[in-house]
Amino acid sequence: MIKLIHTADWHLGQTFFGYDRAREHEIFLRALRRIISERGAELLLISGDIFDTSNPSAEAMKLYYGFLRDVTSDNPGMRVIAIAGNHDSGARLEAPHPVLESIDVITRGTVRRLADGTPDYSRHVVPVMRDDKTVAYCLAVPYLRAGDYPEADTYNESISLFYKGVYDHVRILDPSGTIPIIAMGHMQTSGAALSEDDRGERTITGGIECVASDMFEPRTAYTALGHLHKAQRVAGRDDVRFAGSPLPMSFSERGSAKSVCYAEIAEAGERFQERRPEHDAGSDAGEDAAPEGTPIFSDATRRIELIPMEQTAPLVRVTVDGDDIDGLSEALRSLPEGEVGVGSPYVEMRVSVSAPEPDLRRRIEEALAGRSVRLTRIEAVATGADDAEPEVSPDLQGINPMEMALEIFRRRYGGDMPEGMRNLLGQAIAEAQQQ
Repeated sequence: MIKLIHTADWHLGQTFFGYDRAREHEIFLRALRRIISERGAELLLISGDIFDTSNPSAEAMKLYYGFLRDVTSDNPGMRVIAIAGNHDSGARLEAPHPVLESIDVITRGTVRRLADGTPDYSRHVVPVMRDDKTVAYCLAVPYLRAGDYPEADTYNESISLFYKGVYDHVRILDPSGTIPIIAMGHMQTSGAALSEDDRGERTITGGIECVASDMFEPRTAYTALGHLHKAQRVAGRDDVRFAGSPLPMSFSERGSAKSVCYAEIAEAGERFQERRPEHDAGSDAGEDAAPEGTPIFSDATRRIELIPMEQTAPLVRVTVDGDDIDGLSEALRSLPEGEVGVGSPYVEMRVSVSAPEPDLRRRIEEALAGRSVRLTRIEAVATGADDAEPEVSPDLQGINPMEMALEIFRRRYGGDMPEGMRNLLGQAIAEAQQQ
């Protein structure tokens, strides 16, 4: 049996509305080390977006490489396989590979080509070894940028062709097809749920291109995906999963459970006794409510379980009437008192106003004095005298650049933007946002 932990989208070095999250990430990585040791995992899969930017700070890199040193020291014989996401610099992640390989950390961030110009698919097939025997093959495919994948009519077909090339190489290594395959990827898939107001999820090719999960062959025992920040299965397939981010990345995730995924994969010739999950593996509520130790999916070849991660700093949205000064003060009095620390909640204020309130921020900040909270933003909601639907003032941070460009193109030219132009624009937007 192969025991693995699947995680993704750490976004080390991220600031949340200007607040540094280094201490939150430290707490997460410490908990992850504990889980890996307790479960006896022999494989740790990190499915991209390790860092929040392609040029991470020295502190963020120290946090990452210190974790790799400690977790491999804690668990001799465990292999770490990490791929680059769209926020990462693949070349930067691969730079220390000769050193990392000595502690059994394998990184795949870029696509290299053979003399004939075709991708070197063999480089993305990483054997999982035990006692000098291959017990599984891991398809370590990073986020594929324009030029990495074969040309085809659509983005979906191009990505599928790349994975077909990797699967074909496994067939060369294992013609009998008995050794289990574990796939990795960083992408957006059809049938998966995006977060309501998370811009980071929409940077891949403008957020309008996604791939179908059927490119992961049925022989694949488990598919470990990154990019989407909500832990979920894909298109009804329990074996194809997004791990989700360990920290909430937007206020749309408030109240959502965070977790890492633990899986046990049967080796060649091995069969598990099937157990019926105690709840619906496909429902978000069921997964969020699953206690640790309860499989969300189990059959003869694999068992999958979500291990909840305790959240250090909650997200709180406070809705108040800006015209009611007493009500505003009362609502803010419910927030905790004391010094601001790593566990202080992030607070978003949603304030209904009947007229412009230039003094609103000052009033709120004064009311928050002495509270152990971190104010992120104040969103004013205009209410009309005729009780019409409230109109939310525009939030410039929430505007999707690609959606705006597509709408302008449609109005000006009367049709959809060509795919090539969409891809180039998506890359430009992603690079600008990472800066």
